[in-house]
Amino acid sequence: MSPSPHRRPRIALYGHDTQGLGHLRRNLVLASAFASDHPAGLGAEVLLLTGASEVGMFPRPRGVDALVLPGVRKDEQGAYAPRQMRGGLADVVRFRKTMIEAALTQFPPDLLVVDKTPYGFQGELRTTLRTLRAAGTRLVLGLRDVLDDLPTTRAQWRKDLADEAVRAFYDEVWVYGDPSIHDLTVATGMAPDVAACTHHLGYLSADRIDSAERQHRPDTGGRDYVLVMVGGGQDGAELSRLAAAMTPPPGLELIVLTGPQLDEEEVREVRRVAEHSPHVQVMRFSRHGAAWLTGAAAVITMGGANTVAEILDTDVPALIVPRVSPRAEQLVRAEALAAHGYLSVLRPDELTTARLQDWTLAAVGTRTERGGMNRGGVAATTARARELIRPPSGHRPDVAPTATVLPLRSPHVA
Repeated sequence: MSPSPHRRPRIALYGHDTQGLGHLRRNLVLASAFASDHPAGLGAEVLLLTGASEVGMFPRPRGVDALVLPGVRKDEQGAYAPRQMRGGLADVVRFRKTMIEAALTQFPPDLLVVDKTPYGFQGELRTTLRTLRAAGTRLVLGLRDVLDDLPTTRAQWRKDLADEAVRAFYDEVWVYGDPSIHDLTVATGMAPDVAACTHHLGYLSADRIDSAERQHRPDTGGRDYVLVMVGGGQDGAELSRLAAAMTPPPGLELIVLTGPQLDEEEVREVRRVAEHSPHVQVMRFSRHGAAWLTGAAAVITMGGANTVAEILDTDVPALIVPRVSPRAEQLVRAEALAAHGYLSVLRPDELTTARLQDWTLAAVGTRTERGGMNRGGVAATTARARELIRPPSGHRPDVAPTATVLPLRSPHVA
């Protein structure tokens, strides 16, 4: 489907969002680029379909709005359950499916980008994909750089019938990574015809944070700082607690962001541990966390795709303490990048306050060169989207964008 010459293009971004904030954050980056009225943007109207209620904690540009689907969570064994609703999982999936179909009927997109799961969570997109395909909507499957370890990735790709899904519905597959670091066509065992329509577009790093946003800094009284981040925080309690017990290097502040999904009791424990030092600050969340990363003397973090992409656009020394269960994705990513000298890795079974302290003391005052990879995924993704939905005339009309609801502020947002 190509947009009418009398309106802006419409793009929908779907993320199933069952654990953490990774799918949401990735789609927010793409949404911002697609909606931008700058020459490199598309000036599109963008609708996010997300299971993460935290979407209101993040800034969204004009032209981007969100539909929050009933949430789903994953337990330590990888099993799914409703995040808030008290009914069964099947009831929640039916509700989500109905909401998605209604939304994309009323907001028929020129392009739908589906994040990671080719048929959606528990197949909730099947009917919608069929309907949109028949209507001429361009469909893209977007994949993070690493899905899991090699055996699990290949097994999941087969279980999801991903090759068949791409052949049946998708115009292209986008990979947000660099194949010289991790080649997802090889890791998944994609069929040759599917690999032929797959594009490794680079990490979503360069141009991810605009110059105005980069000016934000935490309140440290002018002191430089070490930043600890654990993404959504759902499984970041141990790293947050052990990091909060560190003594910052002389003259530096230590900022620990526990994540908005960390259990409240765990947050209180992290704050209790941090009471030993007047130069350790514990916060649940900051919408400026990515900007804070760019100005840090060093960063310690789990290894989610978005946080790593943000790190790769800086020369800040970074230590990754990756999640290893129920998925090994973060470990695979961290070790692949560490093999090129782009960051350091500490496995969770080696995690102690002393190890964190030693790395921090050695890292502060150093810089890390990361220029030897493709970090231009934001621009490349926008360019691919433009080609897919380009009107026959090649002309983008100058129509005012749709107004969007201002994001909500959380009481824990800095």
